Amino acid sequence: MSHQPGAAGMAEALHDEEHSHKSTLDRLIYMANQIGWFFKSQPEEKRVPGVLDHIQHFWDPRMRSEIFRHIDATGGTGIEPYPLEALMQLKLATENKLRTQGEAEKVETGQQRTGEAPKDVTEEGRG
Repeated sequence: MSHQPGAAGMAEALHDEEHSHKSTLDRLIYMANQIGWFFKSQPEEKRVPGVLDHIQHFWDPRMRSEIFRHIDATGGTGIEPYPLEALMQLKLATENKLRTQGEAEKVETGQQRTGEAPKDVTEEGRG
């Protein structure tokens, strides 16, 4: 008697097979687009800065380098508009073609990060 995998086992096997064929670049494009999808629910003026803020704080420099190479080679094929704009700004900052503020290669997004004191508090020395 042969063992037949249940529906859950088959779904898991298909899921593993589907993801095992994706390249690192495919995953990075998907991740950038996921971030963009999240920020679509935000007001227009917060979308690109939100994506940019997330990528520059949570993506490893190697991840950014790989997606920058993709942008150079293809113009950003497969990357949706908000994440592509954010990545282009970050890429320009990395190449010293966009003025940055604070940490190296950090683009000022104008957004307060969770747990961060408001700028007026730190400028007045109250923070």
